[in-house]
Amino acid sequence: EYPEADKLTSEYSKEDWGQIQAEADDIYAEFLALKDTELSSEIAYQVVERWQNHISTYYYKCSEAVLAGLGEMYAADDRFRENIDKQGKGISQIMSDAIKAYGSR
Repeated sequence: EYPEADKLTSEYSKEDWGQIQAEADDIYAEFLALKDTELSSEIAYQVVERWQNHISTYYYKCSEAVLAGLGEMYAADDRFRENIDKQGKGISQIMSDAIKAYGSR
């Protein structure tokens, strides 16, 4: 996926990056709002699908297998966890758990 993402993102303007980050921030907030929600709910699935679509639209095709791998990394890899948790404490684990539930549906 890296070459695809590298090619696609090299064409983005500063304004594009602002829009992409704003959309990501909205989705992070939606994940954080799932804190007290059943992660196997339709609402949680919609947030995961929105995240998957965000990645597919702006970076690379995010298949369910790729999404599952990302979900595992969000909680297991310190670099991912620390970066994502800047959006809200514990959000990386919520994302990981929601993606896992989504994959088990």
